[in-house]
Amino acid sequence: KCLLIEESRQNLALCNRDLTNAAWGKTSCSVLKNQVGLDGAVEASTVTASAANATILQSISSASNTRITSAYIKRVAGTGTIQMTQDNGGTWTDITSSLTTSWKRFEVPSASLSNPTIGFRIASNADAIAVDFVQHELGSFSTSAIATTTTAVTRQADNAVMTGTNFSS
Repeated sequence: KCLLIEESRQNLALCNRDLTNAAWGKTSCSVLKNQVGLDGAVEASTVTASAANATILQSISSASNTRITSAYIKRVAGTGTIQMTQDNGGTWTDITSSLTTSWKRFEVPSASLSNPTIGFRIASNADAIAVDFVQHELGSFSTSAIATTTTAVTRQADNAVMTGTNFSS
């Protein structure tokens, strides 16, 4: 067992498990909320390309700041290139070589920018990925997953306290 103590963070990515939601713009892909996610519930999404270079993107209104985007992803079908962005495709982070059929967390390197557009690109028609807990937060590193629906969610800072005679000075 370990103790995780984190600072306060806000996940700005809306509907971060349900990519069927209208918050996510879809081009040349279909999306189903049909995957067993990290928590064992059918809450994660499958994104399947219906043409080459399919994208699923979400625009976020946010002032200029250092930010990072992360998501849990696994391959469902195909072997083609899978990429992530947080600057509307100005740059793409290729995650293909580390992608497997098991959940793994991937990140776009932190960058300073305003009004990001986050998302994914699937290079090959019929390739598919499963996505869970997309997270976009202000900061230079990712923190533990924060579930969202139609609004951003803030996790308060953790505060660990140890009391008792064995811990007194």
